[in-house]
Amino acid sequence: PYIPEGIVGTRGTCEKPNYNSCVSEGESLGAVVPGNDAVCCEGLEPYIPEGIVGTRGTCEKPNSSTIQVKITPEKIYEILDTQNINNIELKKESQKSVYSVDGTKRVKLLGLFSMEMKITTNIDVETGEIVSMKNPWWSFLAKGQ
Repeated sequence: PYIPEGIVGTRGTCEKPNYNSCVSEGESLGAVVPGNDAVCCEGLEPYIPEGIVGTRGTCEKPNSSTIQVKITPEKIYEILDTQNINNIELKKESQKSVYSVDGTKRVKLLGLFSMEMKITTNIDVETGEIVSMKNPWWSFLAKGQ
């Protein structure tokens, strides 16, 4: 039987809840039962507290400290194929999640002197795009090898 929320003194009806529409923030996705295909509305994710079983959870906004990573650290080596990578750190910068990559690149300064140039590159974790790159002030005098 189906008993609507807030109704008391009834044995319910034979109506089946509508599992086809999306579930709003703070509402339950219901029990883990056959035929329950309820989904969270756009922008929400299912949340099940640790240790709770038998429920599909409630729909909540993603935690602001959670970072959605679509580009793996291994992919960074492909994006920066001409750079020796020393350190990769995941951080938030200007409301974006980025990999901050410290590395070096072999260059020729003034076309004569072979040396290593330190580079810090920020890469968007969702798109793989280079957000920013910090080079030494003299990098305009250097060419890659």
